[in-house]
This record gives sequence, structure tokens and C-alpha cells, in this order.
Amino acid sequence: MTPQKQLTAAEQYEQIIASERSSDELFEVTSDSGMVWIVRQPDIEIYIRSKTLPLSLVAKMEAAQQSGQNSAEAFQSLNLEEKEKALDFCDILIRDMCVIPRVVDNPATGDEIAIGKILKKDYDFLVNWASGNRGGEQSDGLDDFRHVRGQSAVGKLNGKKQRAKSK
Repeated sequence: MTPQKQLTAAEQYEQIIASERSSDELFEVTSDSGMVWIVRQPDIEIYIRSKTLPLSLVAKMEAAQQSGQNSAEAFQSLNLEEKEKALDFCDILIRDMCVIPRVVDNPATGDEIAIGKILKKDYDFLVNWASGNRGGEQSDGLDDFRHVRGQSAVGKLNGKKQRAKSK
């Protein structure tokens, strides 16, 4: 009989996280290319608490949009370092929210895709979907990264279809 390996505290916590995430509500979304993605709604508070999404960046984007700029113009008003942080955040957001296919740095299986291989229109769609809450209702804290969303279908896995709202 082989003795069981004792899990470290970090490994135990990873199991707890995996268990919690397995109960996340999943959504089927069709991006602009026609690709069907299974995604979870990201929890923006986690990104803010971990400083993955710097509040200074949120504040600057919000101020630019309140002055009448759209998201693209607001993004252009950022300095190079802020743009890099915004793009890094979007990469993390997509990796975290995509369940099928999984989005990773180095694909190892047939159901994984590299973040760098996602088409721009699909990348933008996924970030935009995360900005809304289940079919277009806005999620707290992500409006600063909202872009114009197309008329792609958004539906729950139970078969109910909704239309994504576009601006």
C-alpha cells in the first residue's frame, strides 16, 4: 500500500478554489467570428483586490469616458505604461473567463488555444462580454473597458437564448 502524499497548504487551497469555480454559472457565447465559447462571468472585485486591475487605471478610463470619450478614445489617452497594464489585464481576464476552449500561454491539448492566436474581433468580443452581465446588463467596475458590442447571441447553457445588447 502506497502512502498518500500530504498536500501542502497551497495545494489544499487550490483544491478549494477549483471546487468553488466548478459551481460557477457558465454561459455559451458566440463571438463575431462564429466561434462558440463557454465562459464564466469574471468577478471584477478579485482583480481590483489583487491589483491586477489598478484603481488608478480604472479612474483614468472613467474620467476620460465621463468627459465624452468612447472607450477607444479613452484608451488612446492613456500613457504607454497604462496601455500595457490595460492590455495585460484583458489577457488575464480572457484566460480566467474562458472555460471551453481554455485560453493559455502554451497550449498542450486540443481544447486549448494560445492567447496570442485569438482573432482581434473575438478578443474584443470576449472583453466586451465580460463588461456586461449575462446578456448585456452591466457588471460593476468593468464599464471602463466596454467597447461597442455586436449583435451576437448570448445564452445560458440551459438553452435559453438572449441577445447581447449593443451600444
